[in-house]
Amino acid sequence: MHAEETRRTAQEKGVALELRVARLFEQRGYDVVHNTWMRGRSGAQHQVDVLARYAAPLHASTLIIEAKAYAGAVDKDRVLKLLHIVDDLGADRGIIVTTGRPTPDALRTAAGRAIDIWDRERLARLLGETEVGAVERAAPRRASAGERAVAPRIDVEALRADLERTAAKRRRGTLGIGRVPEDLSDCGLVLYPFYEAELEVHVADTQRVGMFRKQAVTRLSLTHVSIDAVTGAVVTADAAHGIGYEHAWLADVGHDERQLLKAVRGHSFTLASVAVAGLSETRVRKAIAALRARGVLEAGSAKPVTYRAVKSFPPDPRALASISEVLEVQELAPVAGERLRAEMKDPGSVIAAIEDYWPGVRVTGLAVVLYPFVVARYAHDDGSVRFEAYDAVTGQRAEHAADVVRRLAAYAPGARPLPDADSISSGSSSSSSSSSSE
Repeated sequence: MHAEETRRTAQEKGVALELRVARLFEQRGYDVVHNTWMRGRSGAQHQVDVLARYAAPLHASTLIIEAKAYAGAVDKDRVLKLLHIVDDLGADRGIIVTTGRPTPDALRTAAGRAIDIWDRERLARLLGETEVGAVERAAPRRASAGERAVAPRIDVEALRADLERTAAKRRRGTLGIGRVPEDLSDCGLVLYPFYEAELEVHVADTQRVGMFRKQAVTRLSLTHVSIDAVTGAVVTADAAHGIGYEHAWLADVGHDERQLLKAVRGHSFTLASVAVAGLSETRVRKAIAALRARGVLEAGSAKPVTYRAVKSFPPDPRALASISEVLEVQELAPVAGERLRAEMKDPGSVIAAIEDYWPGVRVTGLAVVLYPFVVARYAHDDGSVRFEAYDAVTGQRAEHAADVVRRLAAYAPGARPLPDADSISSGSSSSSSSSSSE
């Protein structure tokens, strides 16, 4: 390995460890700032890997955390250096986090002082062996991790039995009236792929310096956003309602249209009143026309024309609940089901889209999460078929996204690919309006 590549790999390991430690403290209620510079009482500037503050009603605590992702030993000098930084910054305690091991001298020096040393064994207990292993491998920031899945919460067999009973009732009709001549021919679990993106968001904040002065700082916030891996749509998750597609339109609008929406911030505007940095009037006109065509903007009837955003751009990705933030995600093996065989969006294009949606946000990881749907296939006496899809977490009909249902339906257990997927409905109960010739 060349020297430059070795240096880059070591740096990636260090940043990976810093981000994981920062997330650990943030999950425990600390305010966290990643990779910041602070001026000490001596006037010296100190680079801090992770700054963690905890404000309780009667006291506040400040921790200075140094993360070292290497197999070598942490020696006495490293402990003394951090001890000096903790003292100069007036912090309460320092923590050295390492994937290596401390020397006996380092342990003796830290004992009885305001320094803790977390070795690899303790890291594995706190973060998990998988996370520590990912740091040591220096997996590329933009690589897609292994697949995980959300387990179904409903009883799939009980749902199948209920659907069979309902189909039988529809076939009989009421006193022979309103009969629907079809049967449930197949029903099974299908796992639909979503990308789970880990984002590093820098938030402007202030911190107190001394008794009366405050200074501006940038605080690190880690969050997640879920993306439909087939369509590229931004989605949200809710434990009661499942997957939400209210922001799916973002994937269908271009850069100029998104810039316009960011500029107006949900307010009404006229062509003369709006100014978008980097966009000429011609490009603004085109962006308005495109957004109107997609139903994102609506125009008033009075002159000059006033435009109003029907759908607003989500300015902060932290407000979007992701699948992993709402539901338990586990290793794929315990979750049985047929994986949807559909072409997924290229991870690089997904990352580029996210970082275009929210400039300044950095994607630090991308994983695949499989979400369970139950797909039911009905066979009509005339030879036509129709499909219904149910969210296997909430048990509700998956009517929120016809496009998802169409893709799921094409891969229902026992079904061969349909010649015209667009003719499959999103789960209408009427056979006359939702059937298609096979």
